[in-house]
Amino acid sequence: MRYSASGTNDLMPWQKAAKIGGSIPENPEPGTPRKYGVDAWVEVVGTEPIRVSGTWLSELPEVARRTYLKELGLPIKKGLVYRNNGGDMVPVSDVKIVDVYEGWCTLMVRLADETSPKMNIHQMHFAEMNTGAADKSLQENDEQKQRPGQKRPQKSGGKVEGMPLDFIVFDIEATGINCQSDEICEIAALKVRDGDVVDTFEQFVYIDGDMPRAAKAVNHISKEMLEDAPHMTAALSAFLGFIGTDAILVGHNINAYDLPFIERVSGLCGLEFTYSRAVDILPLARRAWPNRGTYSMDSLRTTLELDADGAHRALKDCQDELDVYMAIRGDVAAGKASIAEKKRASAGSHAAFSSKWQRRKAKEFTTDITEFDHGHPIFGKFVVISGNITGHSYDDCMQRVKDLGGEPQDNVTRKTNYLVVGEDHGNGKLAKAEEYMAAGQDIRIIGGDEFLGLVGWEI
Repeated sequence: MRYSASGTNDLMPWQKAAKIGGSIPENPEPGTPRKYGVDAWVEVVGTEPIRVSGTWLSELPEVARRTYLKELGLPIKKGLVYRNNGGDMVPVSDVKIVDVYEGWCTLMVRLADETSPKMNIHQMHFAEMNTGAADKSLQENDEQKQRPGQKRPQKSGGKVEGMPLDFIVFDIEATGINCQSDEICEIAALKVRDGDVVDTFEQFVYIDGDMPRAAKAVNHISKEMLEDAPHMTAALSAFLGFIGTDAILVGHNINAYDLPFIERVSGLCGLEFTYSRAVDILPLARRAWPNRGTYSMDSLRTTLELDADGAHRALKDCQDELDVYMAIRGDVAAGKASIAEKKRASAGSHAAFSSKWQRRKAKEFTTDITEFDHGHPIFGKFVVISGNITGHSYDDCMQRVKDLGGEPQDNVTRKTNYLVVGEDHGNGKLAKAEEYMAAGQDIRIIGGDEFLGLVGWEI
C-alpha cells in the first residue's frame, strides 16, 4: 500500500505523507484520538494506483478489490465477518478505510443485516476475525463452538471441589513483567456461567511510555495501536464494571502476575477492586498433570492441541485458559486426575511437615526451549537455591534456570557455579559452598535480588 498527503496524488512513504498532511489535532494530549491527513492507495498491475481511503469496498473497481483485501490481510474469496460481544460471527456487507496510520488503518464496517450502526475497528482486529474457519463459524449458533485447529474439552456438569462452573476468566498484556512498575496495555475477560461463555470484554489501554521492543515481540501490540485507547482509569472502570465485585477470577499465573497488576493500578486510579476468590490454573495444572515438564501456556496449548495463532493477546489467552481449565476439570470429574495438594510423608514420627518437601527434584525440571543465548551468565551453569526468593516460588525459579539453559541442582557439589541464598535459608549449603570456595572452586554466592536480576526478572 502506498500513501499521499490528503488531497494530493503524489505517492510517498507514510512518514513523509504524515509530515506533509499533518495530524488533527496538531499537538494532541496523550490518549486523545488523532487522525492524520494521509490517504491510502493500492497499486494494481496494468493500471494507475487507485485511492482507497474513504471509499467503500463495493465502490472500488473489481481489479482493485483483490489487491485491497490482500493489503488488509482479509480473505479474498470468503465473505467478511465481524465478531460481536457475544462471540457470534455476523456477516459484513461492506468495509472502508477511514484513518491511515503507519502500518495499519482504522476501518469502518457495515453489517449485512443493517441492524447495527457503522462501526470503526482496528485493521488487525478485523483481520484476526476473518482468518481460519470464519465461514464455518457463521453456521454455528453454539457459543462454545470449536475454534480452528482446536479440540475444545467437553464440560463436565458434576461438582468439582475448588473448580466452579460460574466464574470470570481474565488476562492482561503489559509493557513488561514487573507488576509494580510496568503499564497494562490490554485487558480481556470472559464471563462464564455453567461452563458456557455468556459475555466478552476486550479493551486496549493507552500507555504513557513507549512499548518496549521485547514486549512488542511477544504481544504484537504497538504504541500506535493504542493511540485512540482510553487511559487506564476509564479502561479499568469498564473492566471492573464487567466483572462485578464478588466474582471468582480464573487465569493462568494470575496470583503472581495479573492480580498484582490490577491491584496496584486500581489503587493508583482510586478504584476499588474486590472479588470473591481467585483460581490459578498454573498450580492446578501441575497437580493434575504431574511430570509434564513446563506448564507455561505455550506448553499447555501444545498438550491440548490448541491453536497457537494469536497467542499472547489478552482475549485469545482467555479463550485458551478456559480450555485448559475445563480440561483439568473434566479429568478431575472423571477420576483421571486430582488437584488436591500433595504432601510427602514425614521422615519420622515427630517430623513436622515442611513446604520444602513439595519442591520438585532437580532432575524433574525440563524445558521446551531449543535455542538458548549462549552468552547468558546462567547458560551451562549449575545452580542451587537455598531459602525463599521473594515473589517467586522455588519451582518457578528453578524452571527459569532450566529455560535459560542452566542446570538446577538439589545440593552444592564440585560442579556448582551459583548458590542463591534467599530468605530463611539454611546454613548447610552455605557452609558447603564456602568450603569449596576456600579450596579454590569458582562458586558465586548471590542473594535473591541479584538472582532476579540475573535471570531477567524485575526486583
